[in-house]
Amino acid sequence: MKPPAMPHPFDCRFPAHATEQRPTQMTKKTKILHLTVKRHLTSGQRKQLSSEVLSVGNLENAEWHSLAYHTTERKEPFEKSIPFPLSLPLLRPLFAWLLLLKISKDYDAILVRHMPFDPFTIIFARFIRNRMPVHHAKATEELQMTAPGMRGKIAAKVESITGRSSVRHAMAVLGVTRELGEYECELFGIDKPHFHYPNGMHPDEVGLAPDEREGSHCHVVFLCGKFSPWQGLDRLVDAVDQAREAAKGLTVHLIGQIDDEQRQQIDDLNLSDVIVAHGFLESEDYRQLLAKADVSIGSLAIDRRGMREAALLKIREMLAAGIPVASGHPDTAIPLDFPYHRVFEPLTVDGLLDFAMAMKQESREEIRALSMPYIEKLKSMRDLVAFLEERRLV
Repeated sequence: MKPPAMPHPFDCRFPAHATEQRPTQMTKKTKILHLTVKRHLTSGQRKQLSSEVLSVGNLENAEWHSLAYHTTERKEPFEKSIPFPLSLPLLRPLFAWLLLLKISKDYDAILVRHMPFDPFTIIFARFIRNRMPVHHAKATEELQMTAPGMRGKIAAKVESITGRSSVRHAMAVLGVTRELGEYECELFGIDKPHFHYPNGMHPDEVGLAPDEREGSHCHVVFLCGKFSPWQGLDRLVDAVDQAREAAKGLTVHLIGQIDDEQRQQIDDLNLSDVIVAHGFLESEDYRQLLAKADVSIGSLAIDRRGMREAALLKIREMLAAGIPVASGHPDTAIPLDFPYHRVFEPLTVDGLLDFAMAMKQESREEIRALSMPYIEKLKSMRDLVAFLEERRLV
């Protein structure tokens, strides 16, 4: 008996549910691949790729595949493992480029999540002409912020070289916001087509939150995996501290990981009766808090990442659940006058309370329905295909 065949390290065959998008007629469709290669696929990144897979059946003029290679546990059919030794940290980008060399001719356009300070870019980027790097942050500034000191400076310097090569040889440059695509082209002085491909969700992924809102008291949820500096928890704490009397009509529920310093700040100011840190919650407990929520908070300090706008997944999930959002920044896909996403610059307790009280009158169903045109992943996919066709890139 022959031993079972080992999978090829560059096996890119797609699961059955992902190939249901293939055209049933002879009409030629634009073939697009969205490729992510990382050590670890976060829950948010997994949700984004999953929303694409769920949406392709309604994408009329393109055949779209989503694929993620990483080194941790695979949870969805579109996930694959990076083979050893290419799974080693310094070789993961090489794996991505070798994979692109193998499959690039099978697609009209390939979205590739940008790989910061990747030296292999200088060698391989010129050979993959249908590649479109997708930027989720200002990479050079982000590296200096997340890796302070000499390490950050070296990483940012390498990115200034490899990033230029990536942009120069790209078919187009994408960002999750309008700002990011423009930034990358302007940073390197390279005139390239650029477009925004914001985060989005599929309606089946997020259900409507129960409605157990209270009459006069306002409940606000602030949800994060981790309350990083750019989430701006300290700005919320300062706002509450400066308006203690008004804040008596408010309870802010923090859901996610806060560090000891953040917890100490809340305790030292005796604000733990207003700002309640729940940590990570099981789904049932989480759902009970959402049921009470009048509004939620997006991010209050995106400027700390050198950005003026964002397209946060949690904003889309809250709106899909029928919960309005207060943010400290505009959202690239949501109009500034949209009533269920209010921008506060800066956030004040009085402003937050006024917003929350006004939203008590709005039904969860209407908030969700009116938000869908701005938060659904299918729209982002359609817009990107239209951009490629209008610019005659495919």
